Amino acid sequence: MITPYITVKDARAAIDWYRNAFGARVSFEPIVMDDGRIGHVELTIGEDGTFMMSDEFDSAGVAAPDPTRHNAVALHVETTAVDVVVRQAEAMGARIDRAPEDTPNGRVAVLHDPFGHRWMFNQRPADAAAPRPPAQANSITANLPVPDLDGVDDFYGGYLGLTDVGFNLGWVVHRSAPQSGAHVQLVTRDRTAPVDSAISVHVADVDAAYAEAQRRGYRIVHPLTHEEWGVRRFFVQAPDGTVVNMVSHAD
Repeated sequence: MITPYITVKDARAAIDWYRNAFGARVSFEPIVMDDGRIGHVELTIGEDGTFMMSDEFDSAGVAAPDPTRHNAVALHVETTAVDVVVRQAEAMGARIDRAPEDTPNGRVAVLHDPFGHRWMFNQRPADAAAPRPPAQANSITANLPVPDLDGVDDFYGGYLGLTDVGFNLGWVVHRSAPQSGAHVQLVTRDRTAPVDSAISVHVADVDAAYAEAQRRGYRIVHPLTHEEWGVRRFFVQAPDGTVVNMVSHAD
């Protein structure tokens, strides 16, 4: 088995980027050196796509890629959703070298992440041929109602270990566990919707999901809206009465 070991200029920022862009999770907690730099951390994409990472260290002879030169290596990832991965990575600052295209070996794309590393994503022909439902969930997050965000900080952060704060808008906060990737959103009251949602479902194309909900006759309780905090979303009510926040990052 060969495991890639990459070097970046800011490992903490890279951890967050790989989590949000590629859905990576921390599978080995960061080893923090005396000067605050990360000497070692392991992340995993999918079930077993593990790679190691560290900050730059002259003493160890490791440095981040030189942006003035071509890459010597690339990281290859097999996925079932090339277009979704590329769209998300591009929205977060990746440079697309080769947009998704069909080849005899499947659907392929190539990109550079903001830290200089080159990634190749491959979707095998069988996966590429399978149609995706318009509202297929990429991830689902529970939205727990709380009376006050500060009042529950110790329980969810200290007791449950959800110490990473992805965002905090004052009325909603996203908390996750750095090693397991377990996460939840705590909500006092939705800022713009007339009701609160039970879960947030992240989809690749929220406009297509909205059209499909209308076609099926589901009740829309909050219209398709481009929110000021950078997402595009709508609320739909399931037949059992559950209100679902359908969302994607705005372009």
